Amino acid sequence: MGFGDRQARVFDGLPDIADVQKWFVGQSPEAVRHRLRSITLQLHGEANPTKTSAVSWPVTIRNWLAFELRDGAQRYCLHNGAWYRMDTRNLERVDQRTDDILSQPASISLPAWVPGETEGDYNIRAAGVIGGYLLDKKMIHTPLHPRGIESCDIFVPPGILIHVKRADKSASISHLLAQALVSAEALAHDEFAREAWMKKIESVSGGAVSHATATEVVLAIAGAKPVTTNTLFTFSKVNLIRQYDLLRNLGVNVRVVSISI
Repeated sequence: MGFGDRQARVFDGLPDIADVQKWFVGQSPEAVRHRLRSITLQLHGEANPTKTSAVSWPVTIRNWLAFELRDGAQRYCLHNGAWYRMDTRNLERVDQRTDDILSQPASISLPAWVPGETEGDYNIRAAGVIGGYLLDKKMIHTPLHPRGIESCDIFVPPGILIHVKRADKSASISHLLAQALVSAEALAHDEFAREAWMKKIESVSGGAVSHATATEVVLAIAGAKPVTTNTLFTFSKVNLIRQYDLLRNLGVNVRVVSISI
């Protein structure tokens, strides 16, 4: 995390809105506007960040925040640093598509989240429960992705890629969707990515898996409430539909699973 003062702050996991609000307490409107442009967030694949551990470009807080409000019959959304007014008829179509996607069951079941468990600990335990292999934070590097990409958190042979994210509040799942899309596209079109992925799977499986494919992507979202059309931000729903269609065009089924906490 960069605050525009050349002092980096490190967080274990993504900061939530309560963290962000603390950074603006007592600030003047001018200072708030400046900090929205100067504070940046960058994701790393290691607990102790280095110059080579970054897995994303720096993103300003204004572009990272998502917010919605209603004014009468109108709904307004802050997304990627800009405000949008949503058309009511379009919203109805988005909600219907989202309902259809969320109603499709995954081919595997995931265990409940144990209180106090970190995301990393959950992935380790869940992989053992469902007979999968842990690929969390095990980056693969290619000429197209020299910084590295995470193929998935858990792989279940022969072709299920599971991406796990904890979202205690009505948080955007855009990062999870982007991770799944980048991974699936790389494995579908990039021979360097497929080769690196297979080497990683052969390594973590001790040679037990010599062939793997990507036929199903599972977006596993943990929270106090199940994932529904009403609990997702509008732009999270739009991104879900867009990336669902893109992955389906690659021959990959997309399923959303709620993990109870």
